[in-house]
Amino acid sequence: MAPNYWAVVCDESHAPGLWEIWFKERCVAIGWSPSKHHLVGPTHDSSWKKARSRARKIKHGDIVIPYLKDYRFGVPGKVLRVAIRDDEWNPTSREGEYGRRIAVKWMRGQFPPFHKIAVVPVNLRTGGGEVQQTVERVKSKRVARFMQIIENERNWKTYKTSSGQNASQKTSKPTAEKIRAGKSRHSPVAASLLEGNRLYIKRAREAFPILVRQAIAGEKITYSDLADELGMTNARNLNYVLGAIGKAIKELANEWAQEIPPLQCLVVNKNTGMPGEGVAWFIRDLKDFKHRTSEERKRILGVELVKVFHYPKWKKVLGAFGLEPLTSNPEVDALIARARAGGGVGECEDHRRLKEYVANNPKVIGLSGFGKGETEYCFPSQDRIDIVFRKHDRWVGVEVKGPSSPDEDLVRGLFQAVKYAALREAELRSESQKGKTAVILVLSRILPTKLKEVKNLLGVTVVDGVLAP
Repeated sequence: MAPNYWAVVCDESHAPGLWEIWFKERCVAIGWSPSKHHLVGPTHDSSWKKARSRARKIKHGDIVIPYLKDYRFGVPGKVLRVAIRDDEWNPTSREGEYGRRIAVKWMRGQFPPFHKIAVVPVNLRTGGGEVQQTVERVKSKRVARFMQIIENERNWKTYKTSSGQNASQKTSKPTAEKIRAGKSRHSPVAASLLEGNRLYIKRAREAFPILVRQAIAGEKITYSDLADELGMTNARNLNYVLGAIGKAIKELANEWAQEIPPLQCLVVNKNTGMPGEGVAWFIRDLKDFKHRTSEERKRILGVELVKVFHYPKWKKVLGAFGLEPLTSNPEVDALIARARAGGGVGECEDHRRLKEYVANNPKVIGLSGFGKGETEYCFPSQDRIDIVFRKHDRWVGVEVKGPSSPDEDLVRGLFQAVKYAALREAELRSESQKGKTAVILVLSRILPTKLKEVKNLLGVTVVDGVLAP
């Protein structure tokens, strides 16, 4: 069933700074305190009667469009929960008003970033304002008009309260509690560092949730893989992107008066496993660091990565910049379900040919100095991997997927790579040995864009586009 669309008035002329609170607390709200007005029962207030009737029709999955008056729109949000009962009253203004909340998830995509709102162009304005009443049902023609205005970057302006004050220039720490309590003393400089339409700032806003995803998963990501997810052709340009994230995190740590680990240090060179210029964010003595051995440098990085992977407030950090964690892709979820449900099949000819070709030509997947690979290597668990290459203490396992492999089989390959790496480590421990283990997934097809997030989350190395002659 298609969602209904609703416009909800955010009356900043009565409560300056209200939109900032709504944005941070991920809600819209209406007033009429339960001390005088009840959601159920008789009322002589015609405005409240109309507002409560409409509010009670708002359902999970509906879309709300905040209207800030003065021809200004906030970011639309998808309704998660309606909490408008009298006993759910929770004020969102310093005056103790607007407490009937509707929790939302702010919509992503082509919408204004944090501290930006969409202003209706003068030639498109409706006399008397775009929204007249506290809550209004918005029909399709009007929805299309509103969205066209909101999605047009030329209409985006720095958010100012009705008193004319920039949100980024307020003398308050950016928390809803202090805004309501009026206890502001510090400038929220951090949030403003990721504002604007410069390309590297836009990419920083896109990259931030990806890095948080990786931190929560406990996986590093290479410069090339991050650039690929961002649609960047030159990974070198990530220096500006990661620098912006580093500065923003550092400033937020100052505002919060607590340490926030250097999130950007989990972006590493695929050959060295180390950050590039990013080491300067957490290495105080760069001259000493450069004289360290490769193993010593990796140990130093490892300490920082432990902090990054175990930091419990990454989602809160995202929220401080008006960003949200990435959500799962329904198409990928469906593929994973099909991969789980599908059974194994016998080896087809194109798989056999690809396996033999790679086993005899390790250089085609970037392995130098290795001899011919061993095929159908069997672990003690009776699991078999397609190819194993050995050189001194290095062990490289390879799983191949031929040109006829469907997407769900590629998903299986990603998970198989993780399994085989764990099996090899278990095998080494059972033999009281140490060694360097790597597992590569080799594809004849190009890895679909939708599966790149899965690849990076699982930390799998993929070599694609390999065809047996």
